[in-house]
Amino acid sequence: GEKEGGLLVCTSEGKLVSALAKAHEDEIRSVRFSNDGSRLATVGDDRTVRLWSVPDLLPLKTYRGHGANIFTVAFSPDDQYLASSDDDIGKSAAKVWDLRSDLDFAPLEVPGFRKATYSAEGDVIAGTSDAGLVLWQGRTGRRLHVLEAHDQAAKAVALNASGSLVASIGAEGDGESLRIWDVSTGELIQQVVTGLKGSDAVDFVLGDTQLLIGSGKELVQFNREAESFTPLLGEALLAELNPRNTPSYRVSPEGDRVVICLQKADSPFQAVLRNLTDGSELATVSIESVAGLQGFFTGAPSTLLLTREDLNADGRGIDHGSISIWDTAAGTLSEPAFTYEDGSEVHQAGIVSVTLSPDGTQLATGDKQGRTALWHYDGQAVTAPLALRGHTGSIDDMA
Repeated sequence: GEKEGGLLVCTSEGKLVSALAKAHEDEIRSVRFSNDGSRLATVGDDRTVRLWSVPDLLPLKTYRGHGANIFTVAFSPDDQYLASSDDDIGKSAAKVWDLRSDLDFAPLEVPGFRKATYSAEGDVIAGTSDAGLVLWQGRTGRRLHVLEAHDQAAKAVALNASGSLVASIGAEGDGESLRIWDVSTGELIQQVVTGLKGSDAVDFVLGDTQLLIGSGKELVQFNREAESFTPLLGEALLAELNPRNTPSYRVSPEGDRVVICLQKADSPFQAVLRNLTDGSELATVSIESVAGLQGFFTGAPSTLLLTREDLNADGRGIDHGSISIWDTAAGTLSEPAFTYEDGSEVHQAGIVSVTLSPDGTQLATGDKQGRTALWHYDGQAVTAPLALRGHTGSIDDMA
């Protein structure tokens, strides 16, 4: 997805299937494949939820009703419902749409509601609000619990894959605490002081036995049994980081690895693959002449996708967004893909959202200008066909 509303969809052979230069009227924030891979949902700053056919990206339906920019979207496990959430200050809402009747059957308006997160199986929706941590049933929109989580609204929330546990991080006195809850009962089962400040991300890893916490430039691993915190980057590396760039990270679907993209001062960007079981470094690659880098896991254990913001010749601005395939076993990085079959550029801005179809055969990308494209992907190459029209704003997330 793109910040100007474009959308791209690719196959598992790395070939661009379809592209929408203006899929939305403003920045695209999130893109999701349906579980059967036949549809794509996109949301963004034009306050619409849009549904597209795959692979041709024909418009199927536009849903309206949000009062602010929409940041997240997800399909239910049976693809019969679609959940979306916005960031309207003071009256933010999560909505569950019935795709069979085209109705928003369960608007969930909560004061001060913030970005929602969904369990991998789609059965539970969790979000933070001024009232606390709010949990809903993903298919019906029925509210499960409102939990008094922290002194202020939680800064980060995560559900485990099954939707049985939810974790939150927020202010507690002069510091922060991490809390873990039982979703079915709403019972608080673990609470610890983190010793961190400014945490904004949390993920369950290693079969829910540990969690990964992002706090500014720090990345910390929490062992639930020992209640211990282990920094992944180390003080020496943190001191060397470029102060203008905050490292980004993504956890593998299995929860056993993490890819971290970072930049040391006056140095190229690096992508680092770490084993979360023992903290060992599995692979690393450096990339010159980029202003931004993000890593994404694929269905192949040793293959990752790296989305790049490639600098222009004088190094003072973004030339285009591109994708490289990183084979961590062979230690190779493919040439960046960034053009259609006719040679014109697919993304003229940085790619900010990437998602693989459930069967791993197609890849959707979105950039800062709202352009979206659908590609074929097989771990070997990335190519592109002619563009279609759709969004007109930025796309920030896909899955």
